[in-house]
Amino acid sequence: MKLKDIQGDKALDTIADMLDPIAHIMADDELMNIAKSGQRLKAVQCAIKNHKEDIVTILALLDGEDPKTYKVNLLTLPMKLKELMADEDLQGLFQSQGLTETSSGSAMENTEVEKQ
Repeated sequence: MKLKDIQGDKALDTIADMLDPIAHIMADDELMNIAKSGQRLKAVQCAIKNHKEDIVTILALLDGEDPKTYKVNLLTLPMKLKELMADEDLQGLFQSQGLTETSSGSAMENTEVEKQ
């Protein structure tokens, strides 16, 4: 399931519950450096190896299941990870913290149009 498909109170609960696993992943300096270098597959590999529980929690929450009982298997995991990587809304949560490619613009630049 994609992040945009979750609505109402469930959307708020899902985002709130995902913040801790996302923060754990973002705090990984090794992963941050790999992600910033543009090596997507290596970043995924690092995330899987270093953040199994966090990834399972995110997958479970997106599927509307309890992270404590959620199971992944060798056949479904690649499809689930592909879905995660294709979810632009979910990428936006990571992008705001510098884990994915960002635009070259600055958030601090002046975006007002000058009056003529």
